[in-house]
Amino acid sequence: MNDDGARVAFHLGYEFHRAMLEPVYDELRREFSALLTADRAAAIAFAPRVLVLADNDYEPFRARLPETAIVWTRHGFASKNGLAAAIAGCDFACLSSEWVRDETARRGLHPRLGAWVTGFVPMDPLLREPLRLDHIKPRLL
Repeated sequence: MNDDGARVAFHLGYEFHRAMLEPVYDELRREFSALLTADRAAAIAFAPRVLVLADNDYEPFRARLPETAIVWTRHGFASKNGLAAAIAGCDFACLSSEWVRDETARRGLHPRLGAWVTGFVPMDPLLREPLRLDHIKPRLL
């Protein structure tokens, strides 16, 4: 683990954000001091240099962590009319594809510092393993 003060917090706004945030947390905690929590106060007390959210609930964190870089990652594929607020409020946005990145930019939606094409984390296990059709197609009798 890195002990230079590089602290990364992952805030679970809802339990269903776990599928998006926990795999990234599991990877980063090997090299950084990391916290995965649903407790907003615990995330703030951790004083992270980077805060990762899967929602657009920025203001409670921005006010208390003004020097923290906030990274937003989409937790699903539908925007439910929250995409503009999510992208405008973060420092960095993790987007699922080049098309999504280009489309959000075309619509005038820009994170404060940058957008990263990261894929969609909950799909990683499916794409990491060789595709076995016998697991996904119905068996013929």
